[in-house]
Amino acid sequence: MSYEGPGPVNTVLTGLGNTSTSNYAAASITIAGNSGTATGSTITFDANSNAGSSVTFSGASSTVSLIVSDVNSNTIIGGSAGNGSISGSGNTGIGLANLFSLTSGAHNTALGYASLDSLTTGSSNVAIGRNTLFKLISSASYNTAVGDSIGSNYTGTESSNIAIGYNITGTTGESNVLRIGNGTGTGNGQLNTAYIQGIAGNTVANPTIVTQNSATGQMGTIPYAEGTFTPGISFGNGTTGIVYSVQSGKYTRIGNVVYFALTITTTSKGSSTGAARITGLPITVGAQTGQIIFFQSDGISPVAGFFNLLMNPTSASTNALLYSATNATGSAISGLSDTNFINATTIRAEGFYFA
Repeated sequence: MSYEGPGPVNTVLTGLGNTSTSNYAAASITIAGNSGTATGSTITFDANSNAGSSVTFSGASSTVSLIVSDVNSNTIIGGSAGNGSISGSGNTGIGLANLFSLTSGAHNTALGYASLDSLTTGSSNVAIGRNTLFKLISSASYNTAVGDSIGSNYTGTESSNIAIGYNITGTTGESNVLRIGNGTGTGNGQLNTAYIQGIAGNTVANPTIVTQNSATGQMGTIPYAEGTFTPGISFGNGTTGIVYSVQSGKYTRIGNVVYFALTITTTSKGSSTGAARITGLPITVGAQTGQIIFFQSDGISPVAGFFNLLMNPTSASTNALLYSATNATGSAISGLSDTNFINATTIRAEGFYFA
């Protein structure tokens, strides 16, 4: 800037820590900026009208200091950035029109043109990029967005979302959602290949299987479990006096399919009577439509001399009824009961059913 007064013309006033002192009598002076000039006996340095709401000049004695942070620890720099009514603290904004509507919101970070432009009372949002989260209003909080033009559909109090990429619009009203990229493909901001390191070779407790909706890209999980179980036998739903020497079972559940293997050996079949069942399946059986699982046995007398032995899981239970074929093709079956068992009976089965 240049100074013109009742002394040497074009005396340069320097900043950046340097000062100059003049003993001239009060008179009209002119200071030229990068564009335009200011003339008068008193020249006012006005920062926050165009430099951001936290930016001010503070004069004391012969020194004018440039202040970029306000008394609430807000640092908001940029044309039309922030406003004079911000009561929240710890906000940081750099860029034209960012944090323009903010009032009591705190700990927000906005970097880029019009980022967090409409936010008023929300807190702890991070918006980096042009037009990023610029429609969020009111108390929307804890969002993190990195990229250009993110969150144009976030027009309310959507919170705790994470979005990374270009032109990720989001869905109005959603919260607690992660979005990376704006679609699958080769268009602007889309992804057609993804790599995440540090996964292969790691074994975790409580595993699950990750799936994806091929139409929307949404990720989710399906049930997964594995373990052991203790199978048993009942007759007419009774178990009186049954004695076992072996009760072992292992299973793996993937989605709604339960794969299992079991072995049961009795030394006494007890005194209960009625329909024979396997009990203690590891996962409750889902709706069934006559599913049949073949099994092998030592000690069961088949019906009509045919040795095709079958089990049928019972819906909404952890049991399976036992049957025997009554013809050579197995197209006709009859239920097994206690009368078909001897004391020393072994049953071995493996297969799957639907949960």
